[in-house]
Amino acid sequence: MSLESLNALKQLTQVRQQGQQIQEQNLQQVNNEVQQTGTSEAQRVDQLNLETAKAEYEMALHQAKVETLQKKLERDHLATQLSFGIMIGVAALSAGDFIWNTAKDLSGDRYLNDQSQRQKTEGIDPNSARTVTVRRDGTDATDNYTFSSNSDNSQTIYLTSKGGSDSVSGDVRAATITRDDIKQKLQEKGYIDENGNLTEKGKKEFADILKKKGITSENFDELDIGIQDMLLSGNSSLREAFEELFNDKSHTILKSEVGNYLDAIGNSRPSEINMDDVKENLKARGLYKSDWKKIGDGFKATWNNLVTLADNTIPFLQAFLAAQERERETAEELQAALEKLAAAKKKVDELKQILINVGGDGLGN
Repeated sequence: MSLESLNALKQLTQVRQQGQQIQEQNLQQVNNEVQQTGTSEAQRVDQLNLETAKAEYEMALHQAKVETLQKKLERDHLATQLSFGIMIGVAALSAGDFIWNTAKDLSGDRYLNDQSQRQKTEGIDPNSARTVTVRRDGTDATDNYTFSSNSDNSQTIYLTSKGGSDSVSGDVRAATITRDDIKQKLQEKGYIDENGNLTEKGKKEFADILKKKGITSENFDELDIGIQDMLLSGNSSLREAFEELFNDKSHTILKSEVGNYLDAIGNSRPSEINMDDVKENLKARGLYKSDWKKIGDGFKATWNNLVTLADNTIPFLQAFLAAQERERETAEELQAALEKLAAAKKKVDELKQILINVGGDGLGN
């Protein structure tokens, strides 16, 4: 073989070796790049999984808060409804009391320091009112009993006292006395027995009354004996028996009784009593007021009733408004929590979608 052929063969061998080295280098580079790419992708997937887990955890927290706020809103709404119902109930009751008390105040039926209205007597019919004057022994003073019969056979009586100076003075009293009340008092005095028949003592005491009336019966239930008969009897013991009975049954006249009392006194026109003196006596005891004074007190009482109405209802109104405000705040807080939950859900969905399409454009490639 010639020298040139050997050189050519040597060159060819070198070229082949170089080509093989280049191929091996290229292959190694490709393997390295593939390995690097796989590692990077795995890291990115792990990072996505971690972010997804965190996002799901945040979504669970928001979901729990939403459920808590929903239950709280239900309780707040119930509290608002209950507060409203209580407020309406109290307002209705207070309004009823206001109307009732105002009507009573304007009519004069309810005043401070007045006695119980349960003591109130049945009003006298002024057209049938009568006044019997009983003079106190040895003086010019008189007790004037104004009375009339009621539908149940009881009698309403007003007592007006007049001193020796011809002026009306002292306590004005009122009472309702039934026939049973009279019968019981006469039994206590021994004038009638347990069967209602007049005793010997009773026959003696009632003799002038029985004779005057032409009554022969000895049974009290059959005798037409009333207050006027006892007051006008010639026997002081009967008048004393009635006075005891009246004192037991009577009370200081109520302001709600004053109008009927004045009408009865004015209509019976007792000669011993001057109406101006009667009114002055009542006025001195705070039982009588002029029409203008009544109107002024009526408006004052109405204002006081309004203040009472407000005092009774305002606390419940405030409680209702506070409950309503709490419900509003909870509703706003729930709305904000729902918005955060929706955002968290959206983030989880996006991360899951990226994981599905890992390696695509979703990774930013």
